[in-house]
Amino acid sequence: MTTLEVFKTNRERLVDEISRLKAKFGFDSFTYPWSERFRNTMFLIDKDGTNDIRCINDERLDFWKSSIVQVQNEVYAFAWGQPITGNKYSNLVDAKLLQIEEVPSLDVSLSGFSLANYRQETIYLTGGVHKREFSNKVYAFDVET
Repeated sequence: MTTLEVFKTNRERLVDEISRLKAKFGFDSFTYPWSERFRNTMFLIDKDGTNDIRCINDERLDFWKSSIVQVQNEVYAFAWGQPITGNKYSNLVDAKLLQIEEVPSLDVSLSGFSLANYRQETIYLTGGVHKREFSNKVYAFDVET
């Protein structure tokens, strides 16, 4: 069964959940960071109000144990661990034009942190866990557009 077939078998339940998340948080894309099967897959939600979902599966993508945030038409993924490393993915919808650029790493050890896009200018990394202790620190990355 392909990634999209697995997704479609649970489509109704997932579309309800996606609609709830999109209404609450404004998500346009999502990944499954704990799923080995979906480590190279990003799901994009169409912005036309239909909540149609587009599945992008590419071996060059790697979202395993990563947090993501969308800034305009680019997706930033930061891998959990030490150091926290990141990639910027551009042109995700066209495999021929896909660009992957490393972003500066952060020399701390965290997993399960959250990312927030602030005004399409700054990505904030907050929360997370280090050695079973919750982090109360916030880190900022300026976004180049």
